[in-house]
Amino acid sequence: MTRVDPRFEAISRRLTMLELMDPGPAAPPEGSESPFARSGRFVHTYSEAGLRTAIREFGLDDKLRALGIADVELRITEEDPFRHRLEVLLDDAELEDRHVMDMRLHLSRVGLLGVPEHADVVMVDWLLMQNPRGSFSATRPRLPGQRYPGTGLGRDIAQMLMLLCRRVQREALITIPERFHLAELYRRSGWLPINLDEEHALTDVLYATRSLTLAARAWAVERELVRDTDGAPFIYHPHERVMPVSERVEGALAPGGFFMLKEVLRAPRRFELNVDELRRSLRDDPVDGLDPADIEA
Repeated sequence: MTRVDPRFEAISRRLTMLELMDPGPAAPPEGSESPFARSGRFVHTYSEAGLRTAIREFGLDDKLRALGIADVELRITEEDPFRHRLEVLLDDAELEDRHVMDMRLHLSRVGLLGVPEHADVVMVDWLLMQNPRGSFSATRPRLPGQRYPGTGLGRDIAQMLMLLCRRVQREALITIPERFHLAELYRRSGWLPINLDEEHALTDVLYATRSLTLAARAWAVERELVRDTDGAPFIYHPHERVMPVSERVEGALAPGGFFMLKEVLRAPRRFELNVDELRRSLRDDPVDGLDPADIEA
């Protein structure tokens, strides 16, 4: 089964369902609706008090405080029985966008190649993580689509999502990264592809731009400066990536067998990037924190 960090695993074992479903001080009075009813629970399970307990126990409280983020508001919305939204917001009305995190999950049943019958999964329809009080810098330059810098908590949130899947008896997480750099980050973290043609293109672009930093590569793709040998720009097409949670999904999708055979037999597609052209582009249209003279890894 896909490995969860042992520290997160140990904390998860300590947390009981009663703690995670704890209605907190706003519980209904005695004799009214059960305090463990599903209303106001994220993915039918986590109350606001339970989420705050999890955030504290997994160490996210300390990491957020280190970023200057404290006293956050949690907002749980059940858009329908299968679609759930969790917002973590700063209590600061002067900010243009108060979101530290905006997560939208969709409980679904899908067919996956190599998986008998269907798999019950959690679709990550949207996941925004940002620090509205942060500033872009040379160590954290702006990436395409960003209004504020990220939080650096992506790995922690992925671990918690895997544990959430287990709690609600789901076999995998599925997401569709909307930009190239997100696909690269999910790939680095072990999320597996379904569409091998798109994955092959991603592999070939990564190879062609291997001398660049993540941010420089992201902007090279965003500005259509990565081209094939015919001069056609590479266009990233968002495609699904899967993080297996159950053994049967991992066995079907993990690299090996047919996947590796196709990788060995295929002819790589050549892409090229004129680094000087990228530098000119960044000088003409600057990106916060990204120095055109310092774009190579």
